[in-house]
Amino acid sequence: MPAGLTFTDQEGTATLTNGYGTAGGGAGARFRGWTPFIIPVGPVETSLGTGRRFQFAFRTDYGARFRLEEIPQSALPVALRLVAWLVSGGSVSVTTDDALGRVYAECVVAPDSEPSLNMSSESDLRYTLELALINVASPVTPMLCEYTI
Repeated sequence: MPAGLTFTDQEGTATLTNGYGTAGGGAGARFRGWTPFIIPVGPVETSLGTGRRFQFAFRTDYGARFRLEEIPQSALPVALRLVAWLVSGGSVSVTTDDALGRVYAECVVAPDSEPSLNMSSESDLRYTLELALINVASPVTPMLCEYTI
């Protein structure tokens, strides 16, 4: 399956891709700008005497920021459903279609972020979805994605 986002909302199960599939080795269907991150979550204090930072971490969020580009206008209803689902607390499965076939089965919007859906080509009526998601499936693992050239 090409890189995509699968979710189940009140309307049923849907998958968002840009429709490029495996043409050209699947490069057109890949996520762009995949940047993993790790954020310990909990109160932080700085020692007055040493200036060192200390944190009591309740959990550690493993996530990634990325874009799905070239979404056709025909897929816009699914993209809008996905955005609404995510901002209401829903989860999504992320299929990377990377070299190791990674799938992150349960991801939610990262704290202090919002999905962003923007028109990227007025002439072709194409859109770009930007996401920052954290992996909440058990066991929680870093969100890596390695595409071969």
